[in-house]
Amino acid sequence: MLASRKKSGNRILKKLEKAFWLAFQLSHGGKLYDNLY
Repeated sequence: MLASRKKSGNRILKKLEKAFWLAFQLSHGGKLYDNLY
């Protein structure tokens, strides 16, 4: 029971991480690219 709960928690964390990273890239991507090129 604990293992399955942990697994679903990890899945939710991964989705949150991906969503956060996408938002981060969208909000900072332009500036980062401006600095790179």
